[in-house]
Amino acid sequence: AVRDSGEGGRLRAGAIPTVAPFLLPAAVTRFTKSHAAVQLQLHEDRTDHLLAALHAGELDIGVMALPVRDERLHVERLFAEPLVVALPATHKLAARDEVKLADVLDEPFILLDDVHCFGDQVLSLCRRGGAEPRVVCRGEQIATLLGMVAAGLGVSVVPEMAAVGDADPGRVYRPMARPAATRSLCAVWHKQRYRPPSVRAFVDALKPR
Repeated sequence: AVRDSGEGGRLRAGAIPTVAPFLLPAAVTRFTKSHAAVQLQLHEDRTDHLLAALHAGELDIGVMALPVRDERLHVERLFAEPLVVALPATHKLAARDEVKLADVLDEPFILLDDVHCFGDQVLSLCRRGGAEPRVVCRGEQIATLLGMVAAGLGVSVVPEMAAVGDADPGRVYRPMARPAATRSLCAVWHKQRYRPPSVRAFVDALKPR
C-alpha cells in the first residue's frame, strides 16, 4: 500500500491465452495513457494457473471467462462476446451470411486443446447441438487453429475478437445463426488480499468502448 500510495506503484495482471493477444493491447494502451507511472506486469496463462496465482498473491487481477466459482474471489463480469465460425475462404458455407452450428458438425473440426477452457466450451456447445464434432486437429493457440483453417484442413469456432482485423485471404468468419453462442469475460481478484488502487482503472480499460 505504501508503494502504491504515490502516482506509480505496480499492477500484476494475468489473462487467458484466448483473450490476451486480442484484448490486452488496446486495453493496456488505454490504461497507460492515464496511469503511465504504474509498473504494469502482464502474464498469460491458463485459467487454473491464473486462479492459483491469485490465491498465492502472485497476481493482483486475472482476466478470464465465466464461470468462476470460488467464494474467496471477487468476480466482475466485463462483457459477453459472440463466438463465430471460421471457414476456409473456398468453403461452400463461406457464401452464407451466417452459419448454423449443425451445418459444420460433420466437417473436419479444428479445436483448442482440452487444457483450455475455451476448447471445452466449444465441445459442450457442439454436444448440446446433438453431435460430437469430428476433431482432426487440436492446438495450443488460436493462431495455430486459424492457420489450419486457412490451409483448408477444417473449420473451427473462435471468439469474435480473434476475427477482428484478420485480413488473411485464406479464411473467413461467419456469425452463428440463432441461437447464437457467446462467452462471458470477467475480471477476478482475491477478496482478502491487498488490491492496488489501479485495479479499477485497469478493469475500466478492459471494457468495450
